[in-house]
Amino acid sequence: MDPIIEEKIKQYKTFVTHNTPSTTDTDTPPREDNLSRVIRSEEDAEMFMAQLNCLIERSKRIKQIK
Repeated sequence: MDPIIEEKIKQYKTFVTHNTPSTTDTDTPPREDNLSRVIRSEEDAEMFMAQLNCLIERSKRIKQIK
């Protein structure tokens, strides 16, 4: 066999044996972000979306003025 191929096979074997991925911990809940803490109801979500849409519209108007 070609020595270059043999060397590559050896590299891959060492890579696979030494770099095994760690297991994930499924017992812990996923990380909580700030929005999930604030938005708890449909009313909260609607308020957030209204505020976000307002900011988007204001941003568009400011860009048109400049």
